[in-house]
Amino acid sequence: MHEFRRRPPREDRFKLVVSMHFISTEQGGRKGAVASDYRPICWFGEYRDGSRPYHDVFFYFLEGSAAFEDRGTLWVPPGGSCRADGFPLHRRYLRPSVSRGVSFEVCEGNRVVANATIENIIDPGPEHDIV
Repeated sequence: MHEFRRRPPREDRFKLVVSMHFISTEQGGRKGAVASDYRPICWFGEYRDGSRPYHDVFFYFLEGSAAFEDRGTLWVPPGGSCRADGFPLHRRYLRPSVSRGVSFEVCEGNRVVANATIENIIDPGPEHDIV
């Protein structure tokens, strides 16, 4: 079992269970592996007032697939795939835009570094959101 650099959010919070595929370095992706407790911006395919709203999501990688452990942290290399638990920073804004099977882009600035698909959504309800 691995330890997190920071404690992950409690399990009774809104959570996306996703499959992620990181774009290879040769195809314009990251040059190095990314660690669990990863906080990129994500675009879920929606537009508001003609622009693309991005959402901050904390991803905690799950053991298996291309994820590897180093010094108590799970990492995923460029070109690798994994499953992850995603905890959106502002759940109330994202909740209406997501559903199972929705694919989205994982970005660092203007660059898409991974593509992901929502496998499941754990939603105990808005009353559990932290304001």
